[in-house]
Amino acid sequence: MMTLPCCPSDPASITFITPAVTVDEYDDVSLTCTADSNPAPDNFSWTYMNGTTLTGITSAEGFSLTTTITDITYQQAGTYTCTAGNGIGTAASAGTNVTVEYAPKFYPPPDPYPAAVGADVSMQCSAFAVPNDMTFTWSKDGTTLTNSNRLTIQSSGGTSVLTISGVVEGDYGMYNCTAANEKGSSLTIRTLQAHGAPDSPTGLKVLSKNTEFEVRITWTANFNGGLETTHTVQLAKAGAVESEKWENVTSREQSASQQRRTFNATLNLKAQGFVVGDYQIRINASNNQGWKLSVPGPVDLKLEDVNQILYGRMTTGADWVEALKDMESDEFRETAELWERNVSENLICLTLSSGTA
Repeated sequence: MMTLPCCPSDPASITFITPAVTVDEYDDVSLTCTADSNPAPDNFSWTYMNGTTLTGITSAEGFSLTTTITDITYQQAGTYTCTAGNGIGTAASAGTNVTVEYAPKFYPPPDPYPAAVGADVSMQCSAFAVPNDMTFTWSKDGTTLTNSNRLTIQSSGGTSVLTISGVVEGDYGMYNCTAANEKGSSLTIRTLQAHGAPDSPTGLKVLSKNTEFEVRITWTANFNGGLETTHTVQLAKAGAVESEKWENVTSREQSASQQRRTFNATLNLKAQGFVVGDYQIRINASNNQGWKLSVPGPVDLKLEDVNQILYGRMTTGADWVEALKDMESDEFRETAELWERNVSENLICLTLSSGTA
């Protein structure tokens, strides 16, 4: 009997990959990978270092794969890996690096810098770039600023700090901070202002309530004018005359150094004499320079001492509108746990979608 030789088979190996490349941001980049195997690879791919698989074009014979990244951004710099396998042995892989060069980019600007006349103040701007060899300049009203007896500029790495000693009225205003490298320059603005009234609070929302009139709310404090600020929660009966409308319920303090912090408060309204009815809630932020009310406006609140039935996936004796957005979310679970602690057992019945009470 004659034995015919079998066709040889070999696992895939990478024989070529585009070498490391440096490009400018928004250029197009093509990466090519060539493999040797028998049979041709049936598992041929390019992936980015975060695990994302890129689309590519395979050559007619199936041994070469090219992917193109159009308008590449600095977030797409890093290692790209080519993998080739044909089901025989272990798939082969090799990587190459793409460096993206770009002009400086600034981190998000902070709130204005508040300072009283006579005080010292330091304003900072920070940037990142490739190459990261940057120079910084500061200017105001079209005039480039330099070190003097009142002004000091210190720059190191990706950060520059302008310090003004003994602020005078003429120092208030907008300052331009410019960062430059061999790829270009970018500009950001810093504002120096006198102490002032706080900005309006935002994001006021009722998180939960129960039939004991325990109401949990949240809101965000914004720029405080550089001063200690009091946030007062105010409640009013819907439709009441403005002059007799708002009652102070509780308050929270925002220190001069705290900006854009989130407050949470639980209101025990039954203990404060509030009864069943329709109300509105707002936040009044005030310091010694003035006050501002929460925007976009007051939030409606309905106090009830009888069970409500919310038809669908849940039955409860309180308002679950926020929690019902997503029954699988952490917010839902946290809200459910909170209400189960705060609402007496005879006032709540939780029915899940399975129908289990």
